[in-house]
Amino acid sequence: MTTDLIQHLINVKIYADYKRSKLDSFELFISYIDDGNNLSDLEKETTLFVDDDFEPSTEEIHQFKNQPERNYIEEYINMIKYKIEQILDYHNTPIPNLFEINKIVDYVRSIEGLEAFLNLKDKQTLIDEYIVIIKSNHPDKFIESLTTVENDLNNFPLLTNPHPNIFPSIRGYKIFSEFQEKFIKHEHADYSFIYRRMISDKLIVFDLGDQAYRNWLYQSFDIDINKTKTFKEVDLSDPSKRDRIYFELKRKYN
Repeated sequence: MTTDLIQHLINVKIYADYKRSKLDSFELFISYIDDGNNLSDLEKETTLFVDDDFEPSTEEIHQFKNQPERNYIEEYINMIKYKIEQILDYHNTPIPNLFEINKIVDYVRSIEGLEAFLNLKDKQTLIDEYIVIIKSNHPDKFIESLTTVENDLNNFPLLTNPHPNIFPSIRGYKIFSEFQEKFIKHEHADYSFIYRRMISDKLIVFDLGDQAYRNWLYQSFDIDINKTKTFKEVDLSDPSKRDRIYFELKRKYN
């Protein structure tokens, strides 16, 4: 029997794999899996070429025709379920029958190896999207519900600001989250930059101090940085690229 918690973890892994694939829609992603393709090929950006001169032997054709039809989607899901249960079993982790979905990040981070397998580090936006999607769908019907709708990110807008003590509006949260997901390379400099910029633009609560900001980074994302750099200190390290991305995000979420 699959508990709601295990099902949620499976769904989150599937959704994270879809986002990593960079395919245009969830339906294309499922089709890609269903055809027996390997996700690692997408990540390596490899292309498989068929030799036009190749002709299988009569024996090979016979063997192929007599192979039982494989359900690659089922195999993919079972592999995820097996790996999750293996991690939980290794750490003797109790699995509750009832689980509050909003606490999934805390649960995942409490178990060594689970966050890495689910590919959730610094992916708070992905979790927030999943929570919005699943609130109107049963966990067991996650794949079916996503394949019946357009899968663009904008079709799953966050309905509320998850961190009102940090961001005065949902706009600020979205700007920060996308900057974090797509740009962070040098944690100290980049988190300092986005803090200084957003404070200046009133997209972070104006009286949020340096220590409170760093405490929030640590508690929410396990990011531990020293005192944030000033604009002058940050500008010593490629300010133009950071600025360009930041202002693009401001326009996107205007």
